[in-house]
Amino acid sequence: MTSGSRLITEPQRLLASYDQFNQLQHGDIVCGRIPLKRGEEHILCDLADRGVKLIPSATAQMASRSKTFQAKVFKTWMIPHTFSIYDRHQLLEISNVYHKNRIDQVILKQDARNAGIGILLFNNIEEIYNQAASDLLSFPFVIQPFISDCKDLRVIVLGKYIEAYTRFNPNGFRNNLHCGGRAASYTVTSEIKNLCTEIMKRGNFPYAYIDFM
Repeated sequence: MTSGSRLITEPQRLLASYDQFNQLQHGDIVCGRIPLKRGEEHILCDLADRGVKLIPSATAQMASRSKTFQAKVFKTWMIPHTFSIYDRHQLLEISNVYHKNRIDQVILKQDARNAGIGILLFNNIEEIYNQAASDLLSFPFVIQPFISDCKDLRVIVLGKYIEAYTRFNPNGFRNNLHCGGRAASYTVTSEIKNLCTEIMKRGNFPYAYIDFM
């Protein structure tokens, strides 16, 4: 922090005052996740472009809000044939990829949803296209092949502290605990630690919880 720079520690008040927001400049620091409404994500771009340091970073804050952004940025670690879909034309193009690879059941993840409430299961990609073409689905969203009988592994990383647990739902495909999933302790391996380090570096995360399948 340089002389004359400002430190904002209550980001929830940042957008309440246009003057305070507009006066931020290079070298100022905003510490904490900015509570943006949906559609206000451009504010992160504006602040970063002005040289305002964000903690967490703009990339980290976007990734915490958007599953489509996650699928773009962390595609290296996603299961094959995971795509962010932004319009019907792209969906039609990707449907050919799914047919070519004989992919049947498909998971759709609605953007900006969490806790399992935005995870939908379809029998095939055509069901998704039919609903999207009928304006019954809102863009953007993420699609990926459905993997049956799988467990989730959630890893929590905060500095040097790391812990993990598995989640499995014996009566459904949503492994979230409040959706019926059951948790069990897990000893983090060096391989998982290394993966977390790579992912956190790519997303510029100061801390994170990361889900593996």
